Amino acid sequence: MSDAQDQPKNWSDMSLDLRILFVFHACMMVLMLAHFAFHLGILGEITVVVIYAISAVFISVRNRKRCGWHWPGTDWKGVLGALGSAALILFFLGAVLPGTSIFNPNLFPWLAAGGNFLVFAVLGALNVTTHSKKRFLAQCGQYTVPEPPAPPMPMVPRWKRVLGTIFAIYFMAAWVSGVAFFWKFNSAMAHGSAQPTATQTEKLNDHGHSAYITPREKLVVKRFELAFLIGIPSAMVFGLVLRFVAGVDLNDPKNPL
Repeated sequence: MSDAQDQPKNWSDMSLDLRILFVFHACMMVLMLAHFAFHLGILGEITVVVIYAISAVFISVRNRKRCGWHWPGTDWKGVLGALGSAALILFFLGAVLPGTSIFNPNLFPWLAAGGNFLVFAVLGALNVTTHSKKRFLAQCGQYTVPEPPAPPMPMVPRWKRVLGTIFAIYFMAAWVSGVAFFWKFNSAMAHGSAQPTATQTEKLNDHGHSAYITPREKLVVKRFELAFLIGIPSAMVFGLVLRFVAGVDLNDPKNPL
């Protein structure tokens, strides 16, 4: 079954693991509200996350045993996909950590949700979790019978595949620059000086808080900020033009070269 066929269209089509993922994210949103509304501390947040994580593992394992699930294995592409997914998600989550810790109660539910997505993405790349119930059931039973190959689909013109690949590279570069900007900005704010010094003469502001950093650091922050402010909007416009003017389906797995 192709990746395109593994995309569920509604809740009933989702695998149990994907449902657990969405419910966990909803719980983390409630947990954030509970922190600000009822002053729930870090111990309470950790307790909720641990209880949910243990329950999710138990439910998932029990479901796999009941259905007779067998791991279909993976290949080098799956391993590379898992490593790449882990690196990108950790890079994204790490952008908020300079100057704070994972046990900051304001951030912990958000980081836990990101960690949940990280686990699902890595296991999905290794064919342990699936998005759709249909694909999960195809891996179950005492003897799993491979599905017949899907009928060949019309080949996407090469120029569309080239444009799709260019867009993917451009969007990834814009995304990385945006995450790098927040990482560098938070890092500069964290180790900046409260007062100007001989070397830290450039002022950096963040919602009423100020820090003084070196001119070189300020230059790096401004460059990343410029790349982010130009890159993300232009990538969105680029994608809209490709989709609605050039007719390039950016969700089609056959688009990349």
